Formats: sequence, C-alpha cells, structure tokens
Amino acid sequence: PPGLVHLQRGEKRGWIHLAAGTASAALALMQQSALTEAADEREAAAVAYGRAVSEEGIVSARQALLAATRKEDNHREVRNLWLGYCALAWVGAGAEALLLTPQPAITSAAPGLYTATFPRASRAGLALRSALVPGAGQRYMGRGGWGSFFFSVTGALAAGALVAHDDYLDARRDQAVAQSRFDEAEAEDELADARRDLEAAADDADEKNVIRWALVGGAAGVYLWNVLDAFGQDCEPMVPGVVFSLIPAPDGASLCVSWRIP
Repeated sequence: PPGLVHLQRGEKRGWIHLAAGTASAALALMQQSALTEAADEREAAAVAYGRAVSEEGIVSARQALLAATRKEDNHREVRNLWLGYCALAWVGAGAEALLLTPQPAITSAAPGLYTATFPRASRAGLALRSALVPGAGQRYMGRGGWGSFFFSVTGALAAGALVAHDDYLDARRDQAVAQSRFDEAEAEDELADARRDLEAAADDADEKNVIRWALVGGAAGVYLWNVLDAFGQDCEPMVPGVVFSLIPAPDGASLCVSWRIP
C-alpha cells in the first residue's frame, strides 16, 4: 500500500499516502457493489420490458429500463473515477518516495574526511516535481510541512469533488424521473404536482452541480498554487551542510561532525 516506504523511513507523511490509497480503494469497492446491484436491477427491468403487453405497461417498463440503465452507467462512471484516484495515489506515493525525494550524496575529499551534500533543484525542476505530485517540490527543498499541506488539501478537495459528482448524478436521475412524470401527467392537478416536483428536482441538481464544480475549482486552485509556490522557491546552491570525519583508533574510532549555515 502507498505510504509504507515513507513510514519505514520514519516519515509521518506516509500516513497521508496510506489514508488516500486505502480510502479510495474502499470507496471503489463500495461502488463496485452498487454497480452489481444496479446491473441486477437493469436485467430485471429488461425482463419486465420484454414481458410487457399493454401499451401502458410497455411505456412504464421502458422508462424503468432506461432509469436502471442510467443508474448502472452512473455507478460504473463513479467506480472508474475512484479507481483512477486510487491508482494516482499509489503511483504518486511511489514516485514521491523513490524519484522526487532528495537523497544525500556522500563523497570523500581525503582519507577520513567525508562530505554529505543534498542535491538542489532548479525552479523548473521544483515546479515539475510539484506538478507530478502536489507538495513534492516543497518537500524536496526541506519544507515538509508545506509539502504535506499541498498534498493533503489537493487530495481532500479532489475526493470531495468525486463525492459531489456522485450526488449530482443521483440528483440528475431524480430529475429524469420527475421529468417523465411531468410528461405523463394529464389531469390539471397531476400536472401541477409534477411541475413542482420537476422544479424542485432541477433546483437540487443545479445546487449539487455548483458544489461539484466549486470543489473541482478549489482542487485546481490549490494545485496551481502548489506549482507556483514550488517555482518561486529560492534555489541558490548551498554549501555542503554536513561534514564529518571518521578517524580510526586502536580501540575504536573517533567521529567528528561539523556543519555550517550560510
């Protein structure tokens, strides 16, 4: 699972990766279960439509079949979105741990003298890292708090957008049912009631659509902020941060560590 490599290194941000991967996988499984139930409903509706005889029964069975098919398609779409989210969480965690996290380089200038240096990246390189995995550019430069902030907020808003999208699809199905009732209404009372139901369903769908796009816009805004913030970091080369010497001795060894802050 994502995040285990980070946790083995003692990096607490691994819990964020682990939560994102496991939660999205669980939600994908839930959507798969709902998809299976929707497929059963569609098959039952198809059988009922094939057995319908009267004109009224055929119209009703056709509408039920269309509604069941639409529900199945919606659950399949949301399941695929959660699977994509899960895959991105897995790949992003691996790339961030193996490719985007700076690894110190240790060189020996003289016997017993070792220098540890940490690689620095250009502005474009940092922006590219944050574009691939939100917060990776900040973390590469040692700003772990901001890196975790950008990763968790972007992921949370994206997950919220998927939940809102699922709610929007439910509202659209309710609106389609209300529309069919309105189209079938003949009496004046039935027509008035169907019109009110249709207007309420349309308003609910519009409201959930606004919420959905607000979350999508928020995720995109934080993601863009993350890239720009990484690009604006100071990337001037630094002197080697840590120098240590190891001097062998008959009964062991002496280790001397020094550092300099520019």
